[in-house]
Amino acid sequence: MQKGEVSPFDSRSLLTSITFGYGLPLMRLGAQRPLEAADLPPYGRADSAALVVDTVVREWKVEERKNNPNLWMALYRSFRGKFWWSAFWNLLESISRLVQPVLLRAFLDQLAKDDPNVDQMYLFAAGLVLSSFLQAVVHHQFYFVTMCGGWGIRMGLSGALHWKLLRLHAASLQGKASADCYNLIASDVMRFDGFIPALHFIWGAALDFVVAAILLAFEVGVIETICSLSVLVLVVVIMVNFGRRFARRRKITAGHSDARLKLTSEVVNAIMSVKVYCWEGSFEKRIQAIRGKEHNSIFQRQKMVAANSTMYFIIPAASSLVLFLIFVARGKTLTLATVYAALGLLSTLRVSFGKHLNRALQFGPECHAAVKRFTTFLTMPEVEARPELIHADPSVV
Repeated sequence: MQKGEVSPFDSRSLLTSITFGYGLPLMRLGAQRPLEAADLPPYGRADSAALVVDTVVREWKVEERKNNPNLWMALYRSFRGKFWWSAFWNLLESISRLVQPVLLRAFLDQLAKDDPNVDQMYLFAAGLVLSSFLQAVVHHQFYFVTMCGGWGIRMGLSGALHWKLLRLHAASLQGKASADCYNLIASDVMRFDGFIPALHFIWGAALDFVVAAILLAFEVGVIETICSLSVLVLVVVIMVNFGRRFARRRKITAGHSDARLKLTSEVVNAIMSVKVYCWEGSFEKRIQAIRGKEHNSIFQRQKMVAANSTMYFIIPAASSLVLFLIFVARGKTLTLATVYAALGLLSTLRVSFGKHLNRALQFGPECHAAVKRFTTFLTMPEVEARPELIHADPSVV
């Protein structure tokens, strides 16, 4: 990387933006030999650490002047462009995903006729292919923008934390505050990488639910739709309950981590006294006991993740079972087009709720807990500049 060299990302064309072709030269080189630091091209101008950190710090200063500073609002203003671009991609993906069952229904209707309209079948088939291709393109654009936003927030908050450290009293960093600082950088800041890609899934799932419910009602009837989607609502209630548990579990885990880091820091700072009095074994047991509690809390979270992930498999089976049972019980006849259209819409909701919303409810409360911890740290009182020192004669010692 040479000074003044333009980033491939900044000079990309529309085609390479869609295909991510600007990364091909680097991948070709990496396939030929191991990459070195000099092989890496310059990063995009918008991804500059100095620019990202300065933006986050500037927006936080605006919030700090308010009675109740809101770190979420500071982050939103810092990454407003990525937020709305990702919202646009998420909306486009929802449309491309929901239109596919409709096109499939129309195609099967023509296929079931004795004298099908071949031209219309080709049109419907072409629409299915194009919508699937569009979904694949949009899906990767959406995740690219949101993942860039996630690591941008991680980078910005890491820089903001170091900016704040330079303005704090040394005494205020002793004990628990010091452990909080370690944990914010080592663990809490990583929560944004998980939640930002799932941020728009909250309203996206609600939109998919409304549209799919309307389409299902036209396809199978209102009563059948209500009964089928009531299963989905029950699953969402369970997932929301899990989300609250994730937030509480994150606080418990962070508390154990803070205690472990605090004790470890104290032992390292007083290592001479620990050696003199032969306290190594005693402190080792105490640290291991706290670490055991931390491990147990993480294990409890992983069990909740496993239980919550089963919702992805429950939604289509339970919803379709209830739907078709009610449909047949009311004396209606199932057709191939009806079955595939209903299953297609339920599969769309399976992705929207069982995967996307599930992820948002899993990482969202943890990320919100991390924001609260960052807010607490960033609002700590700073060292006040002494005017007599600022305006003092530098020649006087």
